[in-house]
Amino acid sequence: MSPDLTSVVVHYGPADPTIRVSNSALAYSTSVVVVANDRSSRPAELDSRIIWLIPPRNLGFGDGFTWGAGHRPAKILLALNNDVIVSEDSVRACVKAFMDERIGVVGPVLHNEDGSLQSGAGALSPVLCASRPKNDPGIGGSDCVWVTGAVMFVRASTLRSVGMDGSYFLGYEDADFCIRARSQGWRVHCVGSAPATHFGSQVISGPRWSYYQTRNWVWFVCSRFGRTRAFAVWMWQLGLLPRVVLHRGACAHLA
Repeated sequence: MSPDLTSVVVHYGPADPTIRVSNSALAYSTSVVVVANDRSSRPAELDSRIIWLIPPRNLGFGDGFTWGAGHRPAKILLALNNDVIVSEDSVRACVKAFMDERIGVVGPVLHNEDGSLQSGAGALSPVLCASRPKNDPGIGGSDCVWVTGAVMFVRASTLRSVGMDGSYFLGYEDADFCIRARSQGWRVHCVGSAPATHFGSQVISGPRWSYYQTRNWVWFVCSRFGRTRAFAVWMWQLGLLPRVVLHRGACAHLA
């Protein structure tokens, strides 16, 4: 399809979801690139037209996307989780939004498999700057603070001028990137008529995910909004710690 579109799937874990998403992305992409952050071998079931890259180490989401996109430059780049399916019609609607030269980042409306809204026109809470994803942009779409990195269309010139901050590694790179893009004058837009599906509602979990969610929220707020707000976020999370410990203890007892 036109214009030039490279889809980059950042892979980690079981191969089947990545095979499904990458093969389906061939229907609407000029090129499809998979960055195997777990450094696994290329699956035999992957379409031969798809590029399978093994980085020197786990690059995380931001650097993985940037590294993969650099292997097949295109006017528009699509960051795609390996558990998200987006239709050709939705891709077409998102690509069309780039006809406005002021728009640098575009997202569809991401739904859970049961049809409920997972992420739309992203916003931030007023004090702690927590991510608020569940905002319906309306059928006509709307500009917003951020869109989810799980299925994010990026103008190549925007990625070059703004850059993805790989230091987050896992989580908050999407909000950080969009906010920095807006600070350079780019618009961030959510296309209400373009649905995508997060099948299985798979979310990374466990201590590693909890660590990055905690760390990156503080890091994000400190970088973008200053130390005072970051301290408030840190104190808020410390206040929640006893509840988290009790909840995990109860779950362990029931197990």
